[in-house]
Amino acid sequence: MNVTRELHGSKEFNGENVVKLMNNADSLIAELPSDLKQFGRTLKKFNAVRLACFGQTLDDDYQKKIDAFEAAFKKLPKDSLNQFPKFHVVINHVPQFCARYGPLGPYSEQTFESVHYEFLKTWKRFLRPKGTSDYAVQLKKAVVDFNTLRI
Repeated sequence: MNVTRELHGSKEFNGENVVKLMNNADSLIAELPSDLKQFGRTLKKFNAVRLACFGQTLDDDYQKKIDAFEAAFKKLPKDSLNQFPKFHVVINHVPQFCARYGPLGPYSEQTFESVHYEFLKTWKRFLRPKGTSDYAVQLKKAVVDFNTLRI
């Protein structure tokens, strides 16, 4: 599916790679052995939640999609995943937020995170260890360079 894990830190699938996986969940499910197919089905249900709540519009049936994701998650083998904080947030707090304020997209920090990711590519060319005498000068040069290319 042409997805790659992060090369640094946790080595997780992040950003566009996760979206690719979710958007191709049917293909993933078809490739998984039978004992792992529920993981693919759960991913597909989460993608429906993402599309229903996490963008700029809110689907009328977002609660139904959250409920379907919860049910799929609870079918996973008990020893494979415990309910972790983000699961709790999606099941309990995302519906509360959406009912009160609408979709999550306008409140997302995704745009800022994307900018940070892109800026890191530029910063690597100017990088100096913190505490060195030219750190601030190099940081300013990196910011100017980054912004000059995006005006």
